[in-house]
Amino acid sequence: MALLASSVPHTHTDTHTDITRTFFAAVDAMPRGRIAVSPHFNMLDGARALEVGNPRLDTGLMPVRAVDVAFDVKKELDLAQVAAVMNRLVVSYTDWLGGSPLSVTVLSCRYVVDYLEKMDTEVIAGCSNGSSAESNACDGANDKSTSNGQTDGAGGPVANVLRPFVAALCFVVGFTRDVALSVLYDEEDVTTRAMDFTFSRERPAAVAEQLDAAAAWLDVPDRSKHASAAAARDLVRLARRLVALSAVLEVRGGIFAAPGAAIESICSVMADAEKIAVRLQPLEHAPVPDGSFSHFVQLYCNNRHIPGKVVEGNQDGAYGEVARTVASVRSFVEALSRVRTSRHLHTYLEYTAPQMASRFGVVARGLFQLYLVRDDRSLAASAETVSSFAEALADAR
Repeated sequence: MALLASSVPHTHTDTHTDITRTFFAAVDAMPRGRIAVSPHFNMLDGARALEVGNPRLDTGLMPVRAVDVAFDVKKELDLAQVAAVMNRLVVSYTDWLGGSPLSVTVLSCRYVVDYLEKMDTEVIAGCSNGSSAESNACDGANDKSTSNGQTDGAGGPVANVLRPFVAALCFVVGFTRDVALSVLYDEEDVTTRAMDFTFSRERPAAVAEQLDAAAAWLDVPDRSKHASAAAARDLVRLARRLVALSAVLEVRGGIFAAPGAAIESICSVMADAEKIAVRLQPLEHAPVPDGSFSHFVQLYCNNRHIPGKVVEGNQDGAYGEVARTVASVRSFVEALSRVRTSRHLHTYLEYTAPQMASRFGVVARGLFQLYLVRDDRSLAASAETVSSFAEALADAR
């Protein structure tokens, strides 16, 4: 250590005091042996102290534009701007699936951060009022959605279209994140760090109800004639079907039996989502409002990522990814619904599934695993379990 200290250049300035020799002298004075570590010490967090003052690593040094700080999420937008923000959020979602962190994709949207903060506030308020569970607070938040300007029909496109869409997107992100945390590799398949936000507080039925209200608001004759009404309506419909994606894991009897109404319904929903995504792919949108997407969240919230530029993905690729995802989910649900015997399933898993999975994206790959093997170890929620399937294969041999 003394040799290392002698090799370090020593400098003095008017604003800094060089403690190099003092530090190494203190280290040399420490007796050899076991290092005592506080139970509150975190090596990773401690190492972040080295990032302070480094423009490439210190988030606090990121320049902030006045328009980003002053951006008002309550300011009304026209329908073209709302459709542009919704479109950009779909692109941001697929950018996140592509490996970029939430801080530079979905959470770069000020409307998303505002929604998540309000949901957190509702939960905290519910707990402080004596609610016994987080779900009670969520019920309260859903009941108060009208007072938050989300579903009462008053106001403009921001309250009646954008906010329900943001709620839906946050639910989809939360559901996707839950899938990733269950069966995928964090930081390799998808980055799950959420800056201490909880994305999926609302129930899918409550989110779907808000989206239905948004669609009804858009269908009013005076609004439906707007140039951006068709795009906004399709974006709401796409969000409605992506929210329904969570129902895939609730489908029962998807194997060793004739396909039931639930399987036909979910496959129909996915087919509709694919058609809508293809229809949205080539559309052109107005520019998003300045400041609606920025790196402000990286300074404002708990950020464990190094500073990064907001990702602006490709719209064509984004909707292509959405279409491939829902098509992949539909393909494995339909394929498994045609399985009738253990031998048939074994052949499918050994030969067909690997080829299909190689073409799957992050969401479809995770859902396939969770759909096939449920929490109770049953196969696609059938009477067959992993153990009984293995025994049947052994007997067949």
